[in-house]
Amino acid sequence: MDVLLFEPGKYPRSVSVDTLEEMQQLVGGWITATYPFDDPVAVVANDEGLLLDLPFNRMVDPYHPIVGNFFLAGIGTEDFISLSPELMEKYEKALHDPQILVRNSREPLQLAGMPVTPQQYQWITHNGMEQAPTP
Repeated sequence: MDVLLFEPGKYPRSVSVDTLEEMQQLVGGWITATYPFDDPVAVVANDEGLLLDLPFNRMVDPYHPIVGNFFLAGIGTEDFISLSPELMEKYEKALHDPQILVRNSREPLQLAGMPVTPQQYQWITHNGMEQAPTP
């Protein structure tokens, strides 16, 4: 099945997976699925990602940061299926840029994913936000 893989600090890419073991290998452990979109799309991530302190990846909705690798798959009647080409393109565009996690200064408990390039992501994760050069 064709899915859209998201890795921290990288642009998404299409990959093929066929077995549960391959899905677990993509996310680095046991899988869990959430369904935050109106489209028939599953967000499949590492079930223990927060406990394992995996690096932040992206905000796919305003309330749930996704950590570690995750992928988007289509939803079938009983299983995951290939993501349709239309949905692959839609979500590749919507979640294209890597993100870093920032706190909204107006809302103390609200988090947001700030889009960055892979180069900016690498620089910030190695040097910290406080030292990030201003544009």
